[in-house]
Amino acid sequence: MKGKSPILVFTILLIFGIISGYFLQLSNFYEILGFTFVSIILVLIFLFFKQKILANIFSYISIFSVGIVLITHFSLTTEKYPFEQTILRNVQVFGKVTELSLPNKKGSEFILQLDSIKSENSKIQVKINLLCKTKNTSQKVRYGDYLQIQGSIIRARNKRNPEEFDYSKYLWQNDLQGILSVKSINQIHKKTEKSIISEIQNYVFDIRLNLVNIIKKYYTGEKSNLIRALLIGDRKDIDHEIVNSFVIVGVVHVLAVSGLHVGFIVMILNLLLGRTSIYWRIVLSIIGIFLFAIISGGQPSVLRASIMAILMLISTLYGRKYNSISVLAVAALLILIFNPIDLFNPGFQLSFSAVFSIVYFHPKIQKYIIQNVKNHKLQTLLTFFLLTFSATIGTLPFTIYYFHIFSIASFFANLLVVPLIGFVVSLAVASLTVSFLPFVAFQIATTNSFLIDVIFKIVDLSAKWEFSFIEIFQFNLAISILYFVILVIIIYSFSKSKKLLFRVFIIFLSSFMMYVYSNILKNNTLPQNKMNIVMIDIGQGDSFLLQFPDNTIALIDAGNSFGGFDNGKSVILPLMKNLGINKIDYLFITHLDADHYLGSFSIIEKGIVKRAFKPIMNPNSKKDVEYEKFLKKNNVEIFHYHRQKFNFGSVRIFVLNDSTAGNYKEFDQNNKSGILKLVYGETEVLFTGDLEIKGEYLWIEFYDKFLQSDILKAGHHGSKGSTSQEFLDLVKPNLALISAGENNSFKHPNKETIEKLEKEKIEILRTDKSGAIILSLDGKSVKKINWK
Repeated sequence: MKGKSPILVFTILLIFGIISGYFLQLSNFYEILGFTFVSIILVLIFLFFKQKILANIFSYISIFSVGIVLITHFSLTTEKYPFEQTILRNVQVFGKVTELSLPNKKGSEFILQLDSIKSENSKIQVKINLLCKTKNTSQKVRYGDYLQIQGSIIRARNKRNPEEFDYSKYLWQNDLQGILSVKSINQIHKKTEKSIISEIQNYVFDIRLNLVNIIKKYYTGEKSNLIRALLIGDRKDIDHEIVNSFVIVGVVHVLAVSGLHVGFIVMILNLLLGRTSIYWRIVLSIIGIFLFAIISGGQPSVLRASIMAILMLISTLYGRKYNSISVLAVAALLILIFNPIDLFNPGFQLSFSAVFSIVYFHPKIQKYIIQNVKNHKLQTLLTFFLLTFSATIGTLPFTIYYFHIFSIASFFANLLVVPLIGFVVSLAVASLTVSFLPFVAFQIATTNSFLIDVIFKIVDLSAKWEFSFIEIFQFNLAISILYFVILVIIIYSFSKSKKLLFRVFIIFLSSFMMYVYSNILKNNTLPQNKMNIVMIDIGQGDSFLLQFPDNTIALIDAGNSFGGFDNGKSVILPLMKNLGINKIDYLFITHLDADHYLGSFSIIEKGIVKRAFKPIMNPNSKKDVEYEKFLKKNNVEIFHYHRQKFNFGSVRIFVLNDSTAGNYKEFDQNNKSGILKLVYGETEVLFTGDLEIKGEYLWIEFYDKFLQSDILKAGHHGSKGSTSQEFLDLVKPNLALISAGENNSFKHPNKETIEKLEKEKIEILRTDKSGAIILSLDGKSVKKINWK
């Protein structure tokens, strides 16, 4: 093959093969394997007959096909969640421990390779891997242990709302089919299966665990968590807000063990082994890097950095020229051959794109600086500044796609944080090394703790800077490809001309193209100038996001917040950001049941809610009094439900509640739910909160045919006590919306309610079956948006 770096060409072809196989989802594995085998045979034949051009062509085809074979084999051999039920409660599982995670503040995790499951009625053989979670951190589970566990098997949450993280897919990519929630420590029984491999794994785990204990001894709180992340690759205990600040400032890469940390380890080893011969220095350094990669968890970024460092040391040992791009390609090739799905791991993408970008761009930028900047101090400063810039060129699409942020502060923060992290890593290693001398270790740790405080302060202040970052949403694969295409155009154009005016023109033209075409390619989930209704999947509860044609935004209910999971913070706010929505003009809380209003607290705290509508305050209800105090504290204007009308351009909203109607004042919370009717042209939508039959009868008598609507949000999640036949006969909907949690304990929606709706030939859309539902109204028709 021709070219300076054939290994790079091979790696690129393999990557394109993996991507093609991943998206094509081919099932004819043996046909693909046969085609690949024939291609390789043809390469050998053409080489034998010295037909180099044909040999090159079929070698390209072979490598591309190998990529397809690798990812297809992974897809076909990796099991998916095998059960129909979302949760299998109170079952006994039997299996072997294949992986352990370090204990964290939420509990302990380990991976169990199942061979059978026993329930009350039967025992079935099943070969799957489960992520086991227990709150008991004192349980000593070991690699190779054969366990009998009592607990519940749970299917991980898949993508239930637009742009939401697909946890189920993430587990599948790591060859995990579900989650096992362990009930109690007394329900775990051990039968140890000894093997050499499991003994080695246990030995490495014990080292990691001992290091954690030493870290905790000399470092406290978040300082301990940071050191744990830097040296062991475990950042689960770092506070979410701290991680978010690191993301905003563009220095989150220092929290993932990567080339930066491996480089520091190599420097430390060189200092310690400075008096030994070059041979033993390199050999011992390679062993040290290998051990560090194992102890730090072996993530793609660690493996990439370790492979590159080891190959660099080997080339030095044998006096060979070191080609960074070729070595980077070798590292990627080795990782992807053994685990092709790593290509879709954010850590892999960010690590390799950053290093490739630095290796390619930074020497060119540095050469320009040396030629044009004579001040040596300024040269050093600019070189380091542009090192971050070089990395950003390659990682920009990935950081925007995964974090929705372009960090302006990163160019300045990296100048301070990266060198400080170097000192922190060095001092952390030193404090652990001399831990047998407690006084010395404590003094080193105290100094290091001060540096960590400085880092936290820099990051915190930078994150609070008004212009520290730009939020960018609706950034998709097509825009990422466009970015790299334009980047190639710029590189090619620069190689053809060194004229400054020409290069400025190319950059300006490329920027313009990026702006224009990214807007064309942008995936607008919600159609513009329409009345859009999003029934958000927030599990068991209600939440509807309304976008009016004039861009007024309303939210009807906000789901629950319990057990550490806040629907407002974890579902609604991220969804709003992904949809490009940054305000709520009207918040309608139908009533103060937990599954309707608790999720609103975190949304209100963001300061984006202007007005809130709710039932008349009950002075005898503590939660009602406290909620209104909370609204006032956050400068939200409060209104109570009574008969009124709002106009939002051509859309009208009618509030139907009337406290003077019949026996309304005697109703319970559900029947006092805020009832809203939306009218847009020829289309009418009725929102009923948790309205039950008693309330339905009152409004039938009070409003009669005014209740007629094309779309009905079924009351109380489709329970048996709502959606009466009389109510359906009057409303006469064509479409019913039901918000209910998947496999919820209340058995919502009720079978009888579904049968009533089906009998009337009413189309039913349910969040427990379909995830979020998006409807777009144009005043004449209703269109369901397919966002998946």
